[in-house]
Amino acid sequence: IPIFQLHYNGVFDCFAKMYRHEGISSYWKGIMPPILAETPKRAIKFLVFEQTKPLFQFGSPTPTPLTFSLAGLTAGTLEAIAVNPFEVVKVAQQADRQKKMLSTFAVAKGIIKQDGLGFSGLNKGIT
Repeated sequence: IPIFQLHYNGVFDCFAKMYRHEGISSYWKGIMPPILAETPKRAIKFLVFEQTKPLFQFGSPTPTPLTFSLAGLTAGTLEAIAVNPFEVVKVAQQADRQKKMLSTFAVAKGIIKQDGLGFSGLNKGIT
């Protein structure tokens, strides 16, 4: 079925068409990358935030709103850099409307082979 024919008329219509055209497993396409990314994502965010907070106190005895903002910006930036490849793979899996489901590793390998690791490949959308 061509993609242009799969127009959804609401949530339940979407679920029905996904089941009919792609099978029950289509509901969980792309679930593995977020599962794999969740632990490092949280670890990076909290570790970097706590480690950079003293650097951004600029001699103040207590953290200021600027301290929290700069530490949060640093943590969020590093988290995004680390997690973005997982998001690229997840979106590629979810956008694939074929019945056969490729593994997360196979999808990542295909992206790297076709587009590389750069900003048009596994790090697409990082900016």
